[in-house]
Amino acid sequence: MPLPLTIGVYTQSLVHFHEALTYLMSRTPGWRCFVITQTDLSKSPRGSEHPMSFARIKKLGYADLIPLDYRAMPLDWLIIDQQNIRPTRTPDLDRWCGTAGKICCMTDWHRYVSLRCVARDLVRGYPYYLKACRMIFQTAQGTWSPYVTVRRKIYFSPMPHPQFMLVPEGRERMYSPMPDPEDDRAYALGFVGSRLPPEREVVMRQAQAEIGRHPDLQIIDEPDAPVAPGKRPVFWSEYGDNDVKRGVGKEAYVPVLDRMEFCISPLGYGGLWTHRVVEAVMRGAIPITQDEKRYNIGLADMETCISADKGGWEDAVRRALAMPREERVRMRRNLAETRRRYLEIDAAAARLRKQLAFD
Repeated sequence: MPLPLTIGVYTQSLVHFHEALTYLMSRTPGWRCFVITQTDLSKSPRGSEHPMSFARIKKLGYADLIPLDYRAMPLDWLIIDQQNIRPTRTPDLDRWCGTAGKICCMTDWHRYVSLRCVARDLVRGYPYYLKACRMIFQTAQGTWSPYVTVRRKIYFSPMPHPQFMLVPEGRERMYSPMPDPEDDRAYALGFVGSRLPPEREVVMRQAQAEIGRHPDLQIIDEPDAPVAPGKRPVFWSEYGDNDVKRGVGKEAYVPVLDRMEFCISPLGYGGLWTHRVVEAVMRGAIPITQDEKRYNIGLADMETCISADKGGWEDAVRRALAMPREERVRMRRNLAETRRRYLEIDAAAARLRKQLAFD
């Protein structure tokens, strides 16, 4: 019986990206995954995703959790998150690199907009990216990158939030069959989530400004709130860090998406991406978003999304509200195919395995 291919993911602090990446790799028969990270949760950065991500991996058991300063063991591949490299931990990382057969780096930069971005990434990753023969980008890359020495570049496709992808109860809801594309939906459009970061709130107010220009629309913040005669509901549930109410509950989130014609999906922290785009795709709610190419799942304006890149968010909302029913049905059919090709778990795992080419 052949020995398993051993893969370690080295990161100081876990985020959703690491969870999805490791889980999809663990779906490949013959691959065994380890997560080398901070196991003392009292040292987690304040407000970070690390404690919750750590707890999910520990509970679900799809990867072995190993302390950063643990005795390095031989690995076929070591994947290094260079955004989390810290000088105080370099000796530990050096030990793990010394026992790894091959090195793969990963970064959350999706494009390089200034020399400062380039310098920051290269300084953080030096000298590890010089040893790397793979580079994983958290989103689709721009036209160029400074990693000229890396032979193979992989562009990861964001997946639903771990509580809807990894946790069995949430996965059952999110990955249940999409509603029939022919079905009309109750909500003309909607938004569910945090109003933060501040740049997201700017987008949200622009969208609401356009909604306010349509007297036949009524904003509601509860799924079954009463709607005045002759009005069509827009579902809108937002919250901030200090709000007692935190949007809709996990049980209500998927049914709310199922009732949206369009889902407003501005970027999140760091301007990277948002789970809401892929979750909307999963449920057939046409996403209104920006820079759709970064998701690396074939999104295209007026085919599988409404892009706010050219005309802005008010124009994107205006186009969505003016779209004929037959066009909405056509786009939902396209979303069903996008889900099948890119977001179903087995399809995503097979695609990632092919991109990584570890074995």
